[in-house]
Amino acid sequence: FFDSGIDLSTRLSAGWHHFAVSTHPERTRFYLNGQPAGDCASTRSMLRLNGAGDSVEVPAHSSPTVAVTVAVWARSATPTWNSDGVLASKRPAFILHLNVNTRSIGFSLQINGVWRTADFAPADIQSWHHYCGTYDGVSIRLYIDGVQVKETQVSGTIAASSSSLYLGRDPGSGVDHRFAVDLGEVAYFSTALSGPQVRKLCFESVATNEPFLIG
Repeated sequence: FFDSGIDLSTRLSAGWHHFAVSTHPERTRFYLNGQPAGDCASTRSMLRLNGAGDSVEVPAHSSPTVAVTVAVWARSATPTWNSDGVLASKRPAFILHLNVNTRSIGFSLQINGVWRTADFAPADIQSWHHYCGTYDGVSIRLYIDGVQVKETQVSGTIAASSSSLYLGRDPGSGVDHRFAVDLGEVAYFSTALSGPQVRKLCFESVATNEPFLIG
């Protein structure tokens, strides 16, 4: 219902309610308790995390140690990030993270036992943007909306991780950081995508049979 244009907090009372959505070639229509509640021309699949109890946990698995790509669509409700949170965390291997009260975003990996980062502060974080970090064995690269904005040269092996992958949460830093944010499509590869491949992610949904796709 995020695309309906209505504030459900002003429309709902305690108890059960019926929600429905109907799609048409030109419009998507939303219904609340059998009555029209709003419509829009297009919708975007997304998750809204509240920064308190919300997060997504992908079951534990072995992460790549040679090369990796992590990409996510996200938007902030505030002009600066509201927490020292993360978009994606798989410690001790990598985090795609944010710095509170700034617009800075960084992709950090533990390489040869040392955390190394490529970070950048974009002009806007309140619109939908595509954030992507890659590591190819010699450089960490950070992309925003398909454009490379930072590169940190470093070589070595990524720390092995058999933990869960968390979205909107970073429980492995000593403090259980959670983060209020809207998240769209997330993609995770066991290879470093090239610049053109990263840009392609901005315009096409990831196919389930994409080479090197982990999830």
